[in-house]
Amino acid sequence: MPLINFSQQTSLIVFSVWLIIFLLGKSQLRSIEKISASYIIQKYEELAAHNRKIRLGQFFSAISGDWEKVVKGKVLFVPHRYELWPMPASPKYLAKRLPFTENWVGKVLVEHNMELKDPKMEKIRKALLESKKRRRRSTF
Repeated sequence: MPLINFSQQTSLIVFSVWLIIFLLGKSQLRSIEKISASYIIQKYEELAAHNRKIRLGQFFSAISGDWEKVVKGKVLFVPHRYELWPMPASPKYLAKRLPFTENWVGKVLVEHNMELKDPKMEKIRKALLESKKRRRRSTF
């Protein structure tokens, strides 16, 4: 006989609460992705208008400090990377979870047809095209 005897109702309630928390966390993570993407686009329009020769690393350095201020306090929690439990949505954790890196910022710019004079952008564009081709192949 088990030490703890959960009834079916208790199990259903625990699972339902977990599912609600999980879905809220996923929703908040998607929200942060959208907020971050719109922030990147806005900053690209501001910075690239003044400096057409800005490189991806310079662009990332210019926006990363302000990005933390933009996302701070926007959401309460996001799923852990294993997606089994919620984690507080600190800017540091969100940067890891997205991941907010030069490559991710470059990917957002490429997806929105925005250009920076940087060889890394071409690599990101090729990788994005390859992943889209793989997805198309896997759906047929």
